[in-house]
Amino acid sequence: MRNPFRASFDRATGDLYIADNGENAREEINYQSAASLGGENYGWRLREGSIATPTPIGSPVGGPRPAANVDPLYDYGHGVALDEGNSATGGYVYRGPIGALHGAYFFGDFVNERIWSLRPSGNTFSEFTDWTSQFDPSDSDINGIVPFGEDGAGNLYIVDFLDGEIFSVTGPAADADFDQDLDVDGADFLTWQRGFGVGATLSQGDANSSGMVDAADLAVWESQFGTRQGGIGQAGESASVPAPSTLGMVFFSLVVCSMFSVRRAERIDLNKKRLFHRAAVAKAAAR
Repeated sequence: MRNPFRASFDRATGDLYIADNGENAREEINYQSAASLGGENYGWRLREGSIATPTPIGSPVGGPRPAANVDPLYDYGHGVALDEGNSATGGYVYRGPIGALHGAYFFGDFVNERIWSLRPSGNTFSEFTDWTSQFDPSDSDINGIVPFGEDGAGNLYIVDFLDGEIFSVTGPAADADFDQDLDVDGADFLTWQRGFGVGATLSQGDANSSGMVDAADLAVWESQFGTRQGGIGQAGESASVPAPSTLGMVFFSLVVCSMFSVRRAERIDLNKKRLFHRAAVAKAAAR
C-alpha cells in the first residue's frame, strides 16, 4: 500500500477495512477477509487504485496487476465532484442501534469533506450512498474528516479536525416509542391503553400527532413493534406484533414486576429501620 489512513475491523465478522491515500489519481478502500492468512498484494507501486500508476515523465512506474494482486473494494478519482476527493479517511462497518444502517461501511474524504457508505459483500459492494447532506448538523459544519470512531454500543462518531468537534450519528426515535426508551414494546402499548380516548400527547400515546389517542395510534404501534431506534428516514429492525393473549401476559408481567419492586423497596426500608434501631441500642449500651 502507499499511505494507509485509518483501518478498522468489522466487530461482527472480523473483516478488515483499510483506506489508502493515493498519489496523483485515485483514493481507495481495501478489504481483507477475517479468514485471510495475510500477505495480500494491494498493488502499490504498479497500481494506484484500480488503474496503473500514472507515469511521471522519465520515471515509468505504472504497469499491469502484479501476481496475486488484490483490487480495492472501492476507489474514486481526485476532484471535487460528489463522488470524488483527494484524501480518503477510513471508517467502520456500522453495528450500532440504527437498524437501517447495519452492515454499511462508512468512510469519508478529508479534503472534499464528504461522507459515504457502501454495503460490502466480500470484495464487492452494493448500495453506494452519499450521506453528506443528511449528516450535516444544523448548527455547525463537519470540516476535515480526520477519523471516524465507534463506542461499545456500535454508535458511529465523526471527528472534525479543523474545528476540533466530535459528532455522533443518531436516528430519530420511533413514533410509537411513547416512553422514549428507544424500544417499541409492550410498555408502549400500556401507555396507549391508558391514554386511549383521553390523552393527546406523544407521552400519552398519540403516535400520529392527531391530538387524540385512538385506534390509528395503535396501528402505528403495531407497525413499529419491536423496533430499536428508527433509522434515518425509516424504521429500524422490526418484529412480529404479539397476539392479544401475549399482550395480556405483558401487562400481567409488568404489574407483577411493579409489585415486586414496591415490596422490595419496603423490605429495604424496613431493613434500614432495623439497622438504625440496632445502632441506637448499641449506642445506648455504650453509654
